[in-house]
Amino acid sequence: MTSKQYLEHGIKIAHDLRAHLAELDMLREVATATGAIRYDTDKVIHSVTEARYERPIIRVVDLENMVKAEIRSLLEEHEEIRKTIGAIEDADVQNVIRMRYLGDLDVDIIAYRLKISRRTVMRRLELGYVEVAKITGYPAPIRQRLPAEERHGDAKRIMREYYGEEQ
Repeated sequence: MTSKQYLEHGIKIAHDLRAHLAELDMLREVATATGAIRYDTDKVIHSVTEARYERPIIRVVDLENMVKAEIRSLLEEHEEIRKTIGAIEDADVQNVIRMRYLGDLDVDIIAYRLKISRRTVMRRLELGYVEVAKITGYPAPIRQRLPAEERHGDAKRIMREYYGEEQ
């Protein structure tokens, strides 16, 4: 896992939390929607000690408890990611990382909101990956593009090899 994947896990956690909360709402609706007995069509047996809706409600409560436990676990993981982002020293980099991985915003939207270029957002994200790698111990992702000094150094080396050492 790289530092970028670690941060992307925060987005997944947020989506999972939303899904679990929606499931919890649905389970609560099911638990409260008990049907009434229709005496004209339902046969009422007086020897039964439990109501028709008792078992479904117990099942819903058990499922609700499972979902709550999963939500607690996800919140702990999310808080860990939030603390890691909060430990980034550069406020501009921290802000971009926070918007991207806690706010789940696209790079273009971040650039628009901060009134900076898309390229600056990408540069700050890459700096953030390096900072998160230092904090967490996960490796930073491999850079897709080399820094200018390294690109120009390669070009100079190739030119020297082609034309000889005279230049």
